[in-house]
Amino acid sequence: METLSILNALREVQTLLVILETMEEKDRQAAGDSFDGFSTMLVVSYHTVKLKLFLDRKLPKQEKHASAVYLQVTFEIENDRLVYAGLYCEKREQEARVEDFIKQNTPPGGYTWNTSAKQSTYSESVTRYLTIADTIAKQAHHCNAGDDYRPGYFSEIVVEEDRVVLKQINHWNSRSIDHRNDYTLRDLEFDIPITGVAKAPSFQDETIGDMLVYFFDRSSENNKGCGNKIKEQIEAAKREFTK
Repeated sequence: METLSILNALREVQTLLVILETMEEKDRQAAGDSFDGFSTMLVVSYHTVKLKLFLDRKLPKQEKHASAVYLQVTFEIENDRLVYAGLYCEKREQEARVEDFIKQNTPPGGYTWNTSAKQSTYSESVTRYLTIADTIAKQAHHCNAGDDYRPGYFSEIVVEEDRVVLKQINHWNSRSIDHRNDYTLRDLEFDIPITGVAKAPSFQDETIGDMLVYFFDRSSENNKGCGNKIKEQIEAAKREFTK
């Protein structure tokens, strides 16, 4: 399943996340709580979708700001529906209120999980980067043990306010002392800016336009074939992008 199709299927719960952010901001303002605002994150991993609000606040004895999870709402992907599965709230006394609101605003049977929706809010450049990332990640999809990613080609899809981060992580048997010669230790990650402001690359990152690509493969020799295919596709994508 293409990543753009997954992102398009998240539109309804993205709207819910915005509503929850506005509701919680008003609640904290009414209570006179001091805070610097919320930041949002939406995470898709295998059969779960998580909506997260991070409370940006200054921690004691620290000059820099740090983010703490204030609210997390979890949905399970069940066929063509997203079914509410629970929540966490930093203010435990508020959980019942938030849960009632979610249940009252969730359609019967759950939110629609429509991965065939064609309408997209993402720009042409973001769509291009998503397609390139999919093409690279496909090289290891069902390639080896531990490569059974779903619902797309990644173990985790993270949507932040200014970027989409795609992660394909396979650490099969990497911690087992009984499989010292048969394990996978491979990480592939893409950082795609939504707002047009690219993240500064580290010395470990490669770039394809404004998209950052991080890849390493320390798998045992017998399991390096999948990683080699990824490396070859990264190089091919870099050549194609500059044409």
